[in-house]
Amino acid sequence: MDTYKKSIHSAQLLEAQQKQAIQDYKFNLFKRIEQSERKLIDKIEEIKTKDETRLTTMKAKIPGVLSSINSIKSTLHSKNVNSSQLYVEAKRAKQEVAKLRLALDRMRIENTIQKYRFKGDILSESMLATNNVLGSIKEDDNDDDALTDTTDHDLITDSKDMVEKVMVGRAKEQFTEDLTDCDDAKDFCGQLLPFVKKLPGINASIPSDWSFCCLNSLQVLPNDRLLATDQENACIKLFNTKTNLFISHLKLAGKPSDSCIVPSHRVAVTLPMERQIHIVDTQEELILVDRFTVNGSCRGIAYYDDRFIVSYTELPRVEILDVNGETLEIVLNASLHSQIFQYPNHLRVETGHKQSFIYVSDQKANMIIKLNMSLQVINTFSGESLRAQGNICGAGENMLLVCATKNNGIVALETKSGNMKTIFGQNDEIAKPIATCVCREHNRIFISNDERGKSDIILVFEGKLKKSTECSHG
Repeated sequence: MDTYKKSIHSAQLLEAQQKQAIQDYKFNLFKRIEQSERKLIDKIEEIKTKDETRLTTMKAKIPGVLSSINSIKSTLHSKNVNSSQLYVEAKRAKQEVAKLRLALDRMRIENTIQKYRFKGDILSESMLATNNVLGSIKEDDNDDDALTDTTDHDLITDSKDMVEKVMVGRAKEQFTEDLTDCDDAKDFCGQLLPFVKKLPGINASIPSDWSFCCLNSLQVLPNDRLLATDQENACIKLFNTKTNLFISHLKLAGKPSDSCIVPSHRVAVTLPMERQIHIVDTQEELILVDRFTVNGSCRGIAYYDDRFIVSYTELPRVEILDVNGETLEIVLNASLHSQIFQYPNHLRVETGHKQSFIYVSDQKANMIIKLNMSLQVINTFSGESLRAQGNICGAGENMLLVCATKNNGIVALETKSGNMKTIFGQNDEIAKPIATCVCREHNRIFISNDERGKSDIILVFEGKLKKSTECSHG
């Protein structure tokens, strides 16, 4: 009987706790919605105030313009003006009319209002598209004795029923890796024969810089050129890799985070604070040809099959965008119970014989996350050698180079077996590496450091790379 009463009490207690958890969750959700609503309304009111101020100022100018017009008419129609005076007055009137026409043109411009419209947040719309907006109730395997210790986190609210394009989880049915061919006894870095020769570095500092360099992305371009994004100096720079000389640079609207190569001799650059992606022509000099705004602090970027793959650190996620910046697919953290990303700051697309994959470098998670092109998680790679990693690049079939910033090394990651090996370290003058790229045509690798005193020089190593059919994007 006592056991029965205890079970009834536990059931009633659990009911009360979980109902309260739902109410608390709803309260916090509504609070965030109200805060967002207030910001939107404040923005609308700010635009309206500016419009009203501008229109009021314009209205105050109208009497003066009318008075000037009436004065000119009165003077020209006066009977007391002789021919000579009339000529002088007409000439003066012509000048006044020109001024009035200019004033009227300005008033015509001012007599407009700022057009705007509300656009719902894409992630909120995705949430509303599901029948389980708040979450769901899932059975718990806890025994009766644990019921009294139930806390809010037992109410699973990870909304895994989001719209189909918000895909989270492993796609085992779509991809199966055959690891039987991997022999740990073999040198899994055999594709990267030792870079036995260190070449003179490239001085990336230019006269217009106001700070030390922070070259967080490197791209090899045709015709012996290297492009570097300089975060600290808010620009991108172009160098000749034969002469190591500076070619040109382009100032940006903000600090760049990552870059990727796109067709027609262009590159795309992410500006997280501005929430923009800039498209730059590189054929001769660097020229900004296009830009578009995205829905968050964009960081990593890659280009594949007429689409951009972009990572965001604000509401950590990865999106596939069309060339106009419209979101096509998303993978994100559904909740704290389903953490995929923490700080996805860089990514690359690697194209193999059969499939292409996205590799995301998560700086806080100390992890490389492998996704298929449907944004489903395939595998993850982690280890002590990947602490606080920076940018990544492709270096051959099933091979990535990872900037292990905190460990002062460049790590070769064999993506089929998961084996890792540090191929460059402090003995090679590596100090907090943040970006690297490989030039297969001339068998060179370029590395940029983030340590003060060494960040202005791009290190250059020469060796021999095994031929590969795999292509790297971004």
